Amino acid sequence: MKATELVDLGTDPAAARRLRRRRLFGIVLPVAGAVLVVGALIALIFQSYLSNRRDALDLSEAVLDGLNHRIGTEVSQFLRPAAAGVFLAAELLPRDAISAGRTETDRLALLLLGQYRQLLNFIVAEPNGDVLIYYKQPDGAVHTRVIEHTDNVRRAYWIHRNVDGTVTQTVDDPDDRYDVTTRPWFRGAVAAGGLSWSDIYIFFASRQPGITVALPRYAEDGSLQTVFGMDLTLEDVSAFLASLNVGAHGEAMIVQGEGLLVAFPDPSRMLKDSAGQPVPARLDDLDDPVLTRAFNQFRIDRYGRQEIAIDGRNHIMMVSPLQVGGVEDWSVLVVVAEEDLIGFVARNTRQTAMMSAGVVALMLFLAAALVRQGLRADRNAGFVRQRQETLERQSQAFAEIATAAGDWEAGAGPAASRITETVANAVGARRVGLWRWVAEDEALVLVDSYDRQYHGHNADTVLSRRHLGGLLDPLEQGRSVDVPDVARDGRTRELVRPYLGTFGIRSLLVIPIVNSGDLAGAFSIEDRADAGSGIEGASAFTEAVAGLLAPRLGGALRSVPAFEGLKLTGATDVGGAPGESAVYGMAGPVASPEAMRETALVLDRRNFRTAQHVQKQADDQGGDVLAIRDVTVLVAQFGSAAALAQRLDEEAGLTVLQHLSRVAQAEAQRLNVPYLKVAGTRLIAAGFGAAGSEGADGGSAGSLADIALALRDACAEVSTAVPLPPDDRFAMDTGTAFGADLDTDGQVFNLWGGPVQLAGDLVMAAAPGSTVVSHATFATLRNLFVFRARGAFYIEGLGETPLYVLSRRS
Repeated sequence: MKATELVDLGTDPAAARRLRRRRLFGIVLPVAGAVLVVGALIALIFQSYLSNRRDALDLSEAVLDGLNHRIGTEVSQFLRPAAAGVFLAAELLPRDAISAGRTETDRLALLLLGQYRQLLNFIVAEPNGDVLIYYKQPDGAVHTRVIEHTDNVRRAYWIHRNVDGTVTQTVDDPDDRYDVTTRPWFRGAVAAGGLSWSDIYIFFASRQPGITVALPRYAEDGSLQTVFGMDLTLEDVSAFLASLNVGAHGEAMIVQGEGLLVAFPDPSRMLKDSAGQPVPARLDDLDDPVLTRAFNQFRIDRYGRQEIAIDGRNHIMMVSPLQVGGVEDWSVLVVVAEEDLIGFVARNTRQTAMMSAGVVALMLFLAAALVRQGLRADRNAGFVRQRQETLERQSQAFAEIATAAGDWEAGAGPAASRITETVANAVGARRVGLWRWVAEDEALVLVDSYDRQYHGHNADTVLSRRHLGGLLDPLEQGRSVDVPDVARDGRTRELVRPYLGTFGIRSLLVIPIVNSGDLAGAFSIEDRADAGSGIEGASAFTEAVAGLLAPRLGGALRSVPAFEGLKLTGATDVGGAPGESAVYGMAGPVASPEAMRETALVLDRRNFRTAQHVQKQADDQGGDVLAIRDVTVLVAQFGSAAALAQRLDEEAGLTVLQHLSRVAQAEAQRLNVPYLKVAGTRLIAAGFGAAGSEGADGGSAGSLADIALALRDACAEVSTAVPLPPDDRFAMDTGTAFGADLDTDGQVFNLWGGPVQLAGDLVMAAAPGSTVVSHATFATLRNLFVFRARGAFYIEGLGETPLYVLSRRS
């Protein structure tokens, strides 16, 4: 029976043919073309694989050589503090460092052991067997082992300290028979006659492998006087080697001599048992066939690049000598499988071949498009969620602000503090200020400002029309002002120095508070966070708060208390009387003390000399030079001579330098600061301990910080009153200085060295209008003043040290 043929009468045969042709040209031909392209790519990729493999092998040698160099640099940095420590001890400690110089020895030992993690013990030994050994404990405390021989009587005892260095107890140890002169590191240093590094050995107390660096010191007659030693644990070096990425299975290690392990990525394998005692292991003791083969190859060929084959797998070995001062016969050995270094060539070749197919490329393209679309959708959804959270947070904040605004009449100050703090948290700003507009004086007066970074409030700052510049016109018209970069925007250029620059503000958003069409005040949103709310969200929320506060600020006083302004010669008229400054802030006329004598003390030095912090130096220095501890020095650099020679008062002939000097004199007399002088365009002040600062928090350092803040404010006022503003910079340091009379009747006194030199160097690194302080001064004033970190700087003789910028009192 013949099968029945079904025919779809609704289908156009011509259209079916056209569909088949489209499928032919749209699918078959592209696929065929893709196959031809893939074939061509395979040939090219195979040739590229051979070339890339050859180049990768050449490159691997450079990579391993760079790795060896990095390890050598790291080890050199690791060992340098120990060598520097013994040299420092030999230079600084007195001849009798164990008995008479015990205090200086203790101080240096505690400093070195506390500063460097890798330093384990500090040793001071003498040829007669006297020894001081400072052992660093796991909790950071340092205990001292003391062995002394007095009148042929041997005494051994321990001095125990807590973490802060306070002695807790002294315990005799009559059973201690330790003889330092028999130790290999002691003999090695004496034999070398200079810096000597010991072999690897196991420390008795910590049971860790380590080395000892020692340096002998000789008397003038050539006899051995003292041997200084420093124990280093090699645990950190092993940890560094473990952190290196040497392929997937490669290892880097440091060996000494004929394979003795100095450092290994797995510290537990560095020791082996010998007669019940742990001893350093050799490379061939690790029971690793690759390392054993590498060890044998190392003994034959020593340094360079070698290829070894183990169980059908090729390995690359690179050995180079470790060039560290004083350390001999150390080598860096790196062993890595060849596949770890050049295996990526084969992987990339396979991946490239797979990606050559047209279908795969199309799928990747579509997948990338879908991923991109999905990511965009996710970002939009995340933005919506963040926006919702912001709105909820701002709604809650608005309720709190409404409550605070209701309490305004009961107390404007507390209510303003609550409002600024709530707004700052709601919009994610670093600082938020609420300002009141005083129409008659054309000035904004700060009602309250909250700093989220330091959790502090301040008030009473006054900004005149000249300070506000291009910000005032749009504010008076009821328009907000958004400045992304205050340093580059002309509208805020006059505001950077007296206000924004003091706090390090970068961006500013000002929202006017308008009541009945008149400017009543403003909100300043400083360094807001864009994430979460965005610029529009911060503006809308703050504008709503401004509308709530407008009726309460509308009844503000129409003038601020009169301030005594600076008179100037040839100043620009800014709206006041001719020749009158538009800057407020002078606290009244400065007293007219006697002109400062060069290097003269303001106070009586006899009382100063009897204070505890002043000590006479040795008789060989003449007895008239003082070594003064806890000296804080302030150096003020006022800029060019032309700027300081400008006149502020035409009638009295008062120059900028005279005005600033009198401000400094008045503050020095008020705070009882004893040392003040002017040298060229610099002013130098100094205080000693806490005795010279009665009535001021923070001792002499606090008094000098107050003088720096007063001079900074005075320079800011002067800068708006003269054509050439002073380029004021300040620096402070605390430490030990020297002082002496320069004349015969004891009326001229001078300081030098220590903090005087460092403060003079730091002042040139300070930004205009800022006060840079050293870490020693920061540690003294950190609880009394507000600072911000400046960063770490390299200072000759001190190394890398942090600096800070003084902002204000807490």
